[in-house]
Amino acid sequence: MRIHYTTPAWHGGFQKFFGDALRSLGHEITYFDDNGEKSHKWFRRIFTRVPHLQYAADDQFRKMVSHAWLRSVSRAKPDLVILEHTPNILPWAIQAVKKEGRTIFYWIDSPPAGSQAKDVLSGMLIADKVFTVDRAREYMTNLFPPNTFNHLPLAGDQNAFRPLPEVSKEYDVVYVGSFSPQTGDGVMRAEIITRIPEKYKVAVFGNDIDYWFKHYPKLKERTLSVKPLSVEGVNEVYNKAKIVLGIYNVNDFTGGFKASRVKGFVDQVFEKVFKGLISQIFGWNFDN
Repeated sequence: MRIHYTTPAWHGGFQKFFGDALRSLGHEITYFDDNGEKSHKWFRRIFTRVPHLQYAADDQFRKMVSHAWLRSVSRAKPDLVILEHTPNILPWAIQAVKKEGRTIFYWIDSPPAGSQAKDVLSGMLIADKVFTVDRAREYMTNLFPPNTFNHLPLAGDQNAFRPLPEVSKEYDVVYVGSFSPQTGDGVMRAEIITRIPEKYKVAVFGNDIDYWFKHYPKLKERTLSVKPLSVEGVNEVYNKAKIVLGIYNVNDFTGGFKASRVKGFVDQVFEKVFKGLISQIFGWNFDN
């Protein structure tokens, strides 16, 4: 079967794992990066930082990516189109492919967030079949009857993420992820990481993190890379870390995002959890 598979190319290379799994079953895979082509990325990076152009430039970027996606699907002539959380593929483009008679599966692997949420949800409604990592999410149960979508959890690749022998723990705390300039997720992650006490050695690897340096100078001191890491790079960083942070999105803070709530969260995690529970379980002494 010819499959056209679209998802963002992020840290850890999950798009490769899923693509390899499909190939191992004998399918022919055409991959498209939801982040767009190199020219699209530069357009977004430059013009979303121009005062008064941020939102208009982001809209134009997503139109450019959607047109490129249509051309890619047209060239591939797939039997099945799979979209994995693709906020930059606009609903009109998905609808155009469906009108051609192509079957579309949509896999939602994280909650829709920010200004792009409406397009993610609209795209899901166009698809022939929907998969989700969490059946209990409110946006799923509100949009779809219980038996009309399927549970499909994320999975790793043991050949990529594995213990590395003789690797020392260089960092107390590591965060690998994105720092979006367009949504509250970026500021939340920057705020939390900046508030980690100085006595802990922190290493941050995040695309678009340099956008936040002017607001969080300490963040720059803790940043080792502003580009996505390779699969091997992520695995090596994880092996060197005592604690790997998983900071999700603004929606997971009940009642909305507030700086005071973030401060309280950080105080509890790093003063109580680190010193207490984690030290007891793993025998790590963060005071040394």
